[in-house]
Amino acid sequence: MPLDVGSIVLSGAVAAGSSVLTIWLTPKLGHRFWKLQRKQEIRLDSIGALVALTSEFFQQWISENTKRFDRVREAKAANADPQTLAVATRLTWNPSIDWYIRQHVVDSQLKALFTEPTYALYKQLEKRFNPELGGPEGRPDQSGFEKAYAAAYEHLYAEVFGEPKR
Repeated sequence: MPLDVGSIVLSGAVAAGSSVLTIWLTPKLGHRFWKLQRKQEIRLDSIGALVALTSEFFQQWISENTKRFDRVREAKAANADPQTLAVATRLTWNPSIDWYIRQHVVDSQLKALFTEPTYALYKQLEKRFNPELGGPEGRPDQSGFEKAYAAAYEHLYAEVFGEPKR
């Protein structure tokens, strides 16, 4: 079979073109995939920091609420006047300044890394970081806090892992 110079040249051109395309695309594609992976890692770190903040807040709230119930019980046992009883029932605890600083960092990360609807669900949870857990004055809304917590985390994790919402 005679050598066909045209097919040899064409084969060489395809091989050279494929090599050049591979050399040019490999670093660009590798960098793009690395950036996507890094973004997901930072998103997970942000969610982890929010989990820690929420847990710290809620555990401190439980501790302070237990103390409040003890104050109310003691005031009632002592037949305290209404003003003393009102002071005893008031939730006065708030997180430390360090907690608020860490919360602000997490807030900034979530705003930058997640979609607006998911960030809005997080903001609904954030509104509940107060002594009443977002409930009316003096009446903590633990159920509302837990619902906001569940909705925010479900959407945050769904954006990272792409799992469908229930």
